[in-house]
Amino acid sequence: MRPSVNHTKRSKEILKKSLKLIAERGYGDVTYQQIADATGLGRTTLYKYFKNKREIFDKALKMLVEELGADFENGVKEHPDLSVVEKIRLIMMQLIDMMFTSPQLLQTVVEYLIVLRRSVGRLDKMLGGILIG
Repeated sequence: MRPSVNHTKRSKEILKKSLKLIAERGYGDVTYQQIADATGLGRTTLYKYFKNKREIFDKALKMLVEELGADFENGVKEHPDLSVVEKIRLIMMQLIDMMFTSPQLLQTVVEYLIVLRRSVGRLDKMLGGILIG
């Protein structure tokens, strides 16, 4: 009997490992095979989860934005006594911390968003309205 696989959990693991790999090497320098290797899956198995590298990175980026949003929300909830300006300042400090702890990831995301902006036109279309209204 084959062991049961939690596909949601596995998808998240694939996205996290892929994002780490892309942050280290750059989006353009990572192949689908390298993502499969980094996740410990064969290409055929990886295709069961994602149809291509772009879908992986789009979903990984969406997951990252959602996680950052939750982090920002939690940070604000921990300090309910702060004014709106102080809450914005807190969020900005969290962003700056992320920039210093993950500069390669940030650079990769910015470069990808620039390319995406040119090809898609609106980032909120790709991210399902998460970033923009």
